[in-house]
Amino acid sequence: MILPFKRLEIQNHSISKMLEIYCRNLVPSPHIDTPPPRKAISPSSDCDVSIIVPAYNVERYIKDCLTSLATQHSRYSFEIIVVDDGSTDTTPQLIDQCARHYDNIRVITQKNRGFSGARNTGLNHATGKAIMFVDSDDMVQPGHIEAFASALFNNKCDYVTGSYTRIREDGSIRGIGERPRTIGSPWGRIFRNVVWEKVRFPEGYLFEDTVFRYCIQPIYTELIIDDTSYEYRSRRSSISYTFKGSPRSIDTYWIIEELIDECRVLGIPLDQRLYARTIRQFGPIAYLRVSDLENDIQAAFFCCCSQLLNAIPEFQIYKYTIEGALAPIEKALLEGNYQMWRTACYFSQFC
Repeated sequence: MILPFKRLEIQNHSISKMLEIYCRNLVPSPHIDTPPPRKAISPSSDCDVSIIVPAYNVERYIKDCLTSLATQHSRYSFEIIVVDDGSTDTTPQLIDQCARHYDNIRVITQKNRGFSGARNTGLNHATGKAIMFVDSDDMVQPGHIEAFASALFNNKCDYVTGSYTRIREDGSIRGIGERPRTIGSPWGRIFRNVVWEKVRFPEGYLFEDTVFRYCIQPIYTELIIDDTSYEYRSRRSSISYTFKGSPRSIDTYWIIEELIDECRVLGIPLDQRLYARTIRQFGPIAYLRVSDLENDIQAAFFCCCSQLLNAIPEFQIYKYTIEGALAPIEKALLEGNYQMWRTACYFSQFC
């Protein structure tokens, strides 16, 4: 569909509203009115760490992942909870083989609920005093659990964050990941179980890891350690590749709308920090995800972001205080200036 406008400026209210409706009709909100029940995490006296591994159609990688976990040596006891999320390849058989060989692997099978649903199921069955997440196509190096658990249990913090090692699809090392780490994924971290007592991953959305930035980082204390023992595999079938250029990348907007509501439910203040985070989410992060979409769709997406930012009453007293490329991005969002937003987001990549 080609929308009936040519100008890139979207300051006219009627055009803006039309674009917002278009975007919402193109990719409706994935919001689930009746989300799956949340079970309280019940710590066991003999389990220090629960490691949650969501698995869906990862027959090429799952054995290496589980072996790297099950063979860890640590003074801390740990369980590995593998959630088979309705795999249709040989992943279930490979998981069962590993579970028969290693007695610290627990297997849960469910109908497909997506990455978030699998992680949430793992949380519902966790018994550890601490929680770790490992993606089923990744691996960990020897000493990973010991290093992270020791850092958590021997310091006054709620969660520990490390860096990571990048590996190729064949497992060969590409190099060390970013320092300091900016990726909000839960892997490469360890959390006290209290962090996840009320928080779950939003189901039905892409970019569900954004929950970390909105519902965990603002209220819990972090310890950063210089550890790269988590091996993150880059592969072309990952979400970051497969949804590049897809209308589903509009979930970048929907996940923020959902998490703003979740913050209110959890009593997390929508303060200056979350205002700044939202500017970043609707700025350079969003731009990278939607930049391959048709211009009309990008414009509609921008309208949704601009309307939401201006509609959050708690944000009206704040101003993003960092200069540089983000200042014009903020101005563009507040004024509904699509051309400024595109230009500022583009140049922010080089800052």
